[in-house]
Amino acid sequence: MISMSNKEEKVFEYIKRLGDKSGKINLSLSKAQMALKIGREELENTLVSLSKKGKILLISVPPSPIFISYVINELIEMDKRYISGQLSLDKYLNERNRIISIINSSDIRETMPPPLPKAKVTDVLEGLTNISKYMLKLVKLKNSGEVNDRIFEKLFKQYTVKFSNTLDLSKRYIATIRSCIVDIESTIHDYIENIDAIRIDEKIRNIDRSSEIRSYKNLIMEEKKLLDNIANSLDLVQKTSYNMQELEKKLRDIETLLSSLRDEYEYVSVKAEIEESNEELMRRSIELKDRIQKLEKEKKLIEDTIRRYSKAESTTKAIEMIMEAYNNIKEIEAQGIIKENLTKEVDSLLNMLKTIYNKVIDLNKRIEDAVKY
Repeated sequence: MISMSNKEEKVFEYIKRLGDKSGKINLSLSKAQMALKIGREELENTLVSLSKKGKILLISVPPSPIFISYVINELIEMDKRYISGQLSLDKYLNERNRIISIINSSDIRETMPPPLPKAKVTDVLEGLTNISKYMLKLVKLKNSGEVNDRIFEKLFKQYTVKFSNTLDLSKRYIATIRSCIVDIESTIHDYIENIDAIRIDEKIRNIDRSSEIRSYKNLIMEEKKLLDNIANSLDLVQKTSYNMQELEKKLRDIETLLSSLRDEYEYVSVKAEIEESNEELMRRSIELKDRIQKLEKEKKLIEDTIRRYSKAESTTKAIEMIMEAYNNIKEIEAQGIIKENLTKEVDSLLNMLKTIYNKVIDLNKRIEDAVKY
């Protein structure tokens, strides 16, 4: 049972006394202030706290800064639960509509952020890249004299607004993912610390607490499911079954073998060309060529795997998309057409995404190590 502070209990008891059989209460904030002898902000903060603890359900509230902030924070939490797969699309949209509707001001309700798209990050960023292409193409048409100033100004303004809106959506989408990962990382860190403490306690007291360790490992794997959902939205399918050291060793072995086979192939091919009637040399030359081609394909697959799952600056499709948008906007800004420093914003988005990719990879490795033993 969630406990309440003395102030919360006082406000809660006052509300209960006003209730009818339906449980619905029309609370006058001014009367409550006088009866409880507390200030308006203090009362609103207490009502918000009671709502978060599930003691009351807010149905309609005035558009004060405290209640607006409460609604915005609730929307942010819904975004995170949706991105991590904890909310279905229907439930996400229904809960969003409900929480926004409690503000009894249509003007304020219309300022609330729209729902996040049901899409991968590459789908969101595709719009950013495409609009930047349109903007650059329009600039080039103007420079070549194919578009007059009036048409240029009209279209360029439209594209700039679309680009800014899409950039804001991209930043919100990626910031939500980052916030989800921070929460997951914090939770996993606590679970791992608990496991470490239990293992030390086992050694000190010479007891068996393996069932508790298994419970924490199960909780870690539940967090991993959320992380996998996020990795999927990032278009990054992280497979922790890969042993990077084994892959790197296999790659080195293939490179050594390829070097040896290429030397032999060069020797046999030259000799076979000289001794044209030597069928054994011709056959060996064909065998070597076939084996070299197969090993080169295998080498490329291993290199791709290492590149994808290492912490190196990964050139994923999403990062390439942002880079393209960045280069397009930078070229336009260089001509002094855009006054806002959009390249700085796009660059910030790029760095945020790179950090997220690396964090997902790091977390998967920590999870793998934590549940291994």
